[in-house]
Amino acid sequence: MRELGLALERERGTAPEVIAELRTTVASELANVGHDVSHVIVVRYTGNDIVEHSRDSWSHDLVAKVEAEMLADAKVADRAGLDGLDDNAFWQAVGATIPAVPLRLTGRSSSFTPRFNGQTKGVVHTHGGWLAGVTHTMRTVFNANQDDCLYVIGTRAGLRASPI
Repeated sequence: MRELGLALERERGTAPEVIAELRTTVASELANVGHDVSHVIVVRYTGNDIVEHSRDSWSHDLVAKVEAEMLADAKVADRAGLDGLDDNAFWQAVGATIPAVPLRLTGRSSSFTPRFNGQTKGVVHTHGGWLAGVTHTMRTVFNANQDDCLYVIGTRAGLRASPI
């Protein structure tokens, strides 16, 4: 929903009060969907009062929990220590915190599933065409370089989650 507010402000110059009202309406409608919504990650953005449900988890609490686990796995005291790790040590800490479990697939790719929900989270391609395309896109569209550290929540088929 944060993206909703930013888009309205950027594209239409919508007043902050109207944006807050629209976001509240979207959140209310989420409560009335016709299917089961079992988990919602809530990001404190405006400071408005909200109705909390048992399905809700605060983003900052989830981030703090994973960060504490990752710091412990990396054997560093704080975020600066984590940022100071070399690439191998950093990815060992990531792998220790959220280990990937390989799934057996046919074809030219392997899929990995993290331990916490069993849904596919990544694909390792065994040919270079797809990776070459992604590399070109990241450099030309996002100006990404090898010093950037990127993390994607989603799959190659589409976005699975986004901040509220």
